[in-house]
Amino acid sequence: MIDFQKLYHEFMDEWIEKNAGKYTDEDEISQAVADAYEEWLNHSYQELNGLSPRQYFANIDDPKALMDMLIGYSICNEEIPSVLLDRIVEVQGATPYLTDILKRQKNDELTMYAINILNEMSSEEPFDIYIDWIFNPEIDKDLRDIAAEVLAENALRVKDRVVNKLKDADFSSKEYASDILVRCPKDERIFNLLKELFLSAVNYQLYANYLGQYGDERAVKLLLEAAKTCDYISFLEIRNAVEQLGADFGVERDFSQDKYFQKLKLNNKS
Repeated sequence: MIDFQKLYHEFMDEWIEKNAGKYTDEDEISQAVADAYEEWLNHSYQELNGLSPRQYFANIDDPKALMDMLIGYSICNEEIPSVLLDRIVEVQGATPYLTDILKRQKNDELTMYAINILNEMSSEEPFDIYIDWIFNPEIDKDLRDIAAEVLAENALRVKDRVVNKLKDADFSSKEYASDILVRCPKDERIFNLLKELFLSAVNYQLYANYLGQYGDERAVKLLLEAAKTCDYISFLEIRNAVEQLGADFGVERDFSQDKYFQKLKLNNKS
């Protein structure tokens, strides 16, 4: 297996030696390093039979061969060349191999690379896998987090699939679903979900924010009722949500004994 990172670092060591002190401005340095990387991509090597790294990978059209290289680097704990990742994005037919990696349900470097490559491809193929992850409390939390993040960026595309799984979902799965669905247009099922999560009082602050963001005026009554008994930090978020919904807040509370209020007051004094 060719150590592209070794070739790159040797090239950059020589480049830095030649250009020491030439650049002082941070933006200039950043641009110069980017230009040096491009120069390296087109630099020919005997180890590559006279080809440059860019030419070497450009000659590989078989997605399986590229994926085998990706897996090989990962298994050997070698740094994966970014030029390999770029080529996988370019080549047709890599998606099934990438989704196979996701189906292992392992939280490891290889899975994260697969997720990032599929995102770079703007592929919708893994969406059903991600939806299964967020609705499965036994899946690693980091995987559920990144799945929810990707799905949230594609909320309109996955809305119906996510909504259809709410009926039998546990609480944590509904929390993940809310992160996605709050970005969608008004829907009675989504409002009911946000209402349920807010009334659970598990996280008043987050779901007050979501209700304000979602824009359904029916939430005002719920928010005002909770404002009468919640802690100071939640009170602030609820007030913001009510005002975001265009309603008058009008709830007055004495928070002199509230631990969060006291802590904030002390911090302000210091």
